[in-house]
This record gives sequence, C-alpha cells and structure tokens, in this order.
Amino acid sequence: MLIIEEAVLEESDRLCELLTLLFAQEHEFYPDTSKQSRGLQMILNDPSIGRIFVLKKEGYIIGMVSLLFTVSTALGEKVAWLEDMVIDKPFQGQGYGKILLEEVLKKAKDFTCKRVSLKTDADNELCFAVSSEECKNMKKGQRGALSYKRNRILDFATNSNKDKS
Repeated sequence: MLIIEEAVLEESDRLCELLTLLFAQEHEFYPDTSKQSRGLQMILNDPSIGRIFVLKKEGYIIGMVSLLFTVSTALGEKVAWLEDMVIDKPFQGQGYGKILLEEVLKKAKDFTCKRVSLKTDADNELCFAVSSEECKNMKKGQRGALSYKRNRILDFATNSNKDKS
C-alpha cells in the first residue's frame, strides 16, 4: 500500500539517506549529512517555510519531496518551489515519482499556492518524467524551470507567463 504524508522530525535520518542519493547525482551540490539534517530540521520545525512529503510503501519511505513557500510579486500571491524530489534507486522507473508529484501538486493547491515551480538540470531524468515534451529542447548541462498552475505547465526555460494548453 502507498501512502503520501507529511514527514516528521523522527524521519530525518531516512530523509538524509535519500538526500545523499539525490546530491550524489547533482552537479552543484554534494552530500553533507550535517547540512542536510540542519535544513530538514528548519523546514520540519517551521511549517511556514514549507512542508516535506514522504512516499511510503508498506510503511517504508521510498521517496520524498519538499514544497517550500514564498510569495510571487508578479502574482501577488503565495507560491511554492518544489525541491529535493527523489525516489530511492530500487523503486525508480516504476511511476512512483509521478504519483508523488501529482499528489504534492494537489497539496500545494490546498495550501493556496497559485503556482509551483521546479528547477532542474537537463540531464536530470525527473525533468523528462514530468514533461518530456517541454524538456526535449534542453541541451545537456542547461538549466530550466517547470512552473505549474492548476496542474498545467506555465513556462519552461523561458520568462513567459502564458499558459500552455
């Protein structure tokens, strides 16, 4: 059985393991359990910063994602950044990332976020799992952003605010 719920402080060690996996494949960051633990505690201890969601399979955390809150001056509304999305290696490629993403986008709406944005590297397979059509024009090493509003992509690697239907 799959469950997606907010993470709790007691799960920090497992979340650090997942972040180690994520940052080991990043170009800009590297695993540092001390820093990752400190960041997790900041989020988990202050819900106004954001929320961390975990995907559990039969009670075991197989994935996580952070939803960090901010304000868009363009919209004059609360928005969020989606960060630290990772699925443990044995569970990758089975659709769990898509399940987690779809549920977190729904939760962002519950938190009254008017937009959710995700930045990624072109060689990050998450980008292609989310929207291969939008990501296919990125060149290796290029950075881009996917923005969601009402579960639709708003823009990708552009400054456009027009909905793409």
